[in-house]
Amino acid sequence: MFWETRSHTRTGRGLCAALGLTLLAAPSLIATPPERGVRPVAASVSNGPTAEGLREMAHLLGDRPRVAGTPGAARAAVQISTLMRSWGIDVRTYEYDVWLPHASRVSVQVAGDKAAIATTAFEAEDRELPSRVNPVAAGYSASGDVLAPLVYANYGSTDDFATLRGAGVDVAGKVALIRYGRIFRGDKVRNAEAAGAAAVILFSDPADDGFARGAVYPDGPFRPPNAIQRGSVKIGAPGDPASPGRAALVGAERRAPTEGLPTIPVVAMGYADIAAMLAELEGVTAPAAWQGALSSPYRYGGMGTPVRVPVEYEESPWRRIRNVVGIVEGSRRPDEWVILGAHYDSWTRGAIDNVSGTVAMLETARVVATQALRGNRPERSLVFAAWDAEEWGLIGSTEWVEQHIGALENAVAYINLDGVAGGPYFSAVASPSLRSVLLEGADAVADPVLPGTSVLRGWRGRIPAAPIGLPGGGSDYAPFTTIAGVPAIGFGFSAASGVYHSQYDSLEFMERFGDPGYRQHKSAASLATWLMWSLGNDNVAGLDYRPLAQDLIEGLNAVRRELRLQGHERGVPGLRESWSAVGKLAVAAGRLRAQTRSAEELPVAAYDEANRHMRRALRRLLVPSSGWNQSVLLAPDPQDTYSSLLLPAVAEPLRRGDILNTAAALGGLAGSLRAVTAELEAAERALRPARRASVVAGR
Repeated sequence: MFWETRSHTRTGRGLCAALGLTLLAAPSLIATPPERGVRPVAASVSNGPTAEGLREMAHLLGDRPRVAGTPGAARAAVQISTLMRSWGIDVRTYEYDVWLPHASRVSVQVAGDKAAIATTAFEAEDRELPSRVNPVAAGYSASGDVLAPLVYANYGSTDDFATLRGAGVDVAGKVALIRYGRIFRGDKVRNAEAAGAAAVILFSDPADDGFARGAVYPDGPFRPPNAIQRGSVKIGAPGDPASPGRAALVGAERRAPTEGLPTIPVVAMGYADIAAMLAELEGVTAPAAWQGALSSPYRYGGMGTPVRVPVEYEESPWRRIRNVVGIVEGSRRPDEWVILGAHYDSWTRGAIDNVSGTVAMLETARVVATQALRGNRPERSLVFAAWDAEEWGLIGSTEWVEQHIGALENAVAYINLDGVAGGPYFSAVASPSLRSVLLEGADAVADPVLPGTSVLRGWRGRIPAAPIGLPGGGSDYAPFTTIAGVPAIGFGFSAASGVYHSQYDSLEFMERFGDPGYRQHKSAASLATWLMWSLGNDNVAGLDYRPLAQDLIEGLNAVRRELRLQGHERGVPGLRESWSAVGKLAVAAGRLRAQTRSAEELPVAAYDEANRHMRRALRRLLVPSSGWNQSVLLAPDPQDTYSSLLLPAVAEPLRRGDILNTAAALGGLAGSLRAVTAELEAAERALRPARRASVVAGR
């Protein structure tokens, strides 16, 4: 996973809570039972995945690291292609040459009265694996050799750096020591750079995922002292930083990137070494909220013994990555795609992240291919994608989306499998238009823990509100939702643990603590199969726009509240216009849903016309902008890339108190919503009785 935590719902403050995060109060986000029963054929097909088959594939792929741009990843691509071809699936490998620098030397050196640390190359925790394929320089760290005192900056948020400024601690020219958690690691580094830091050391504090949470591996699931959490610190646009907006095809023009990458060295360490470094910190003791679980007091630092942080890179930063994409062609609507994707690259062996998602995708492909060979071919084409270089910044999926942007106008949905097994607790994100079909599928598939219970009912039993998050920037759904306007779903099973992005994310961990019987794997693959088969065969693709209207109502309510807090009691120009547009959209969405749920069989041409308009509706929320994100509905939150930001063009200027641009964005939003409504009304007209006769007659 590109993200740092499996939690898809977060708490926040102020406008961030109101606009930028999952809207827990929105009725559309509550997991309620679906409106109709399980489709019999989809239910039958979804019983096909087997735990044993999933286990066998996990052992095939999870025996070694698959860092993007290394032989391990290339080997995995061949294995995945071979498996798909053996099932009779038409497979193509897409190659891209991308900017992917690999560290050749990383070290941190501290020498003081209380402790001495001298580590070179940060040898891999697993001594049998060569450290050169396990870089612990953060992905896209800058090279350099910094010698400076440490400053402890807690979680590295903007508020944390403001606290340091208020305490008179100068970060400029220092090495910022930042613990993982709360926000995306790349945002931490960006905040440190903005404060003038010369380098960053990231670490996992045992208070967050180590011994303070429970027994550490191998006695329990939490992070042991030497477990290093790797990860990318790239921010901004997903994809290859050297080819923004276009696919990095082999032989295409290439240039060094200029945006989204840090300009300072960034390394990661385990908390065993951090404990000794904390003992060297001087200065004022940090607030109680900044204290972690290590024995030394957490002080601000900024003085005393310097730390040396050198990072060197291999000569060439260019690497070849490979996406493996298989397709089961549709029998009636072959140009319409339903896409299931999972990234196969990893920082280490990655049994959770993301062998689990990869094998669930492959098992779904096997089941669908078996049905096709028996003559039960889906009506739409079902696409199965194994993405490379997700861990570095959603690179493989983004390059593929950029390459196929025209064809994706016919895509019905994208389903993402990332870290789908690792504990018993289900969670999900979904674009509003796919929320209903996700709930229906979750009620059709058996829960991996509770016998005789569906995933949905087990989920709702554990978490009564059962919130569904909005897709942010944390995994491969991001380029589909923000660049191509394709609605997306992501889901999985998880539990608290401390092996994320370390060598301990292994098959041994999975089979002791994560998913010993591969039951979560099976439930995830079964749900993916159900969704693919249902979306691939429904006469009217399972898009429901009523939750979109509900989300928009919540979003505009949040805008109105924030405007009042800023002293604009009457709102601003464009707000009333947007409210009117949302009201009409809600009416159109309700009428369309009533028509699509009709049990009466209609002519194929009527369904096809309705489907075209329903797919176009979400694309009407794409508006060309100066940035990479084209969606006025949803974007990764610039303050935390993991999280989603609803109505980004409105929310961002409002955060800054820029009322003029807020008003302009609201006016633009109203226009986009009217265009969505027009598409929904056209879809509903195509399904009306009076319209059906003219469709049949060819008029």
